[in-house]
Amino acid sequence: MDQHQIADLEVLLGHAFRNKDFLINALSHSSIKSDDLPSNERLEFLGDSVLGLVVSETLYRRFPDEDEGVLTRIKSHAVSRAILQRVAAAMGLERFILVGKGVLKREIPASLLGNLFEAIVGAIYLDTGLAAARKFLMRHLDVVIGEIVDDRAERNYKSMLQHFCQREHNGVPSYRVHRETGPAHGRNYDVSVMLNGREHGRARADSKKEAEQGAARGALLHFRQLDENPRDNVRGAGTLLAVGPSGRGAGPSGRGPGAAEPDAGEGEGGGRRRRRRRRGGRQGEPQPGGEQRANGSGDAPPPAESRGDAPQQGPAPEQGERSEPAAGQGERGEPAATRAGGGGPPAEGAPRRRRRRGGRGRGRGRSHGPGGGEAAPPPASAP
Repeated sequence: MDQHQIADLEVLLGHAFRNKDFLINALSHSSIKSDDLPSNERLEFLGDSVLGLVVSETLYRRFPDEDEGVLTRIKSHAVSRAILQRVAAAMGLERFILVGKGVLKREIPASLLGNLFEAIVGAIYLDTGLAAARKFLMRHLDVVIGEIVDDRAERNYKSMLQHFCQREHNGVPSYRVHRETGPAHGRNYDVSVMLNGREHGRARADSKKEAEQGAARGALLHFRQLDENPRDNVRGAGTLLAVGPSGRGAGPSGRGPGAAEPDAGEGEGGGRRRRRRRRGGRQGEPQPGGEQRANGSGDAPPPAESRGDAPQQGPAPEQGERSEPAAGQGERGEPAATRAGGGGPPAEGAPRRRRRRGGRGRGRGRSHGPGGGEAAPPPASAP
């Protein structure tokens, strides 16, 4: 590496090395290792410790009200291999790595970028001290820490649940695979998290790791350790299937996804009201034609009591007298049970016999003889 490349890298890092050998050592891959030029693995080891110290101190001072579990979660994300690899790739450090003649830079795995970043941290610490290393780290990790605190980055729900269970329940959770579906190249896993013999969350994902993260998230939601919407999709946590013991649903009301919501204003009697509606309406609502049947108007047939199926109430009309028709009924439409001398109603279903006109006064007028003519009046008594 010539002087121009070193100068460009120092501008990129924001640090001018007093001893350039620290920088050359940090950039040396194991493929170029020799007796005169060691690899950057020892600097990587030192840089990892410096990184953990600086991030831990920063979190301790920045969040005085957070407990140890929250600080551990933020730190574990901030110093993870994925975050360091992302930062190193954004800086373009792969252009400056030193490799052997038989190794092409494009053949170097991207995971080595995180190791390169840690080696540079160790080199800055040895060159100038902890303050310079802290300044370099906060320039590149401060935004990442803010993302983690704002829950915009992937969260380690398993670690959070483990710390919570150890602190509050004196135990550690375990994970159980319930079902594997799909082809070999695209498997789906249903995983639940168990604590003290009970299931507290279940999730589905295309990898066991993500399904376990989702199940842990469901348990944390049940224990009210997360301020999240259960229906939101979270990166790296699969699809949430259940929250709480015994597979209670993930919805806001405790029902699973897709469960029907209750009617507005429905309480304990909501199910009974729905059943009444299915049977034909709420109690107390008039049915079609019910009001006419109640007051005796209309053409609907009278109830069973008025047809003679039950004893009539009140005195029967005297022989030869005509009963008054019901309200709204004509002379021909009166029920048989209310006619004078009816002798009882006709059989159920039998056709109603039509009444002849003029036959109602029989026996009250003149009597007729056997031949159908008018009978002579009786002779007057002798004086």
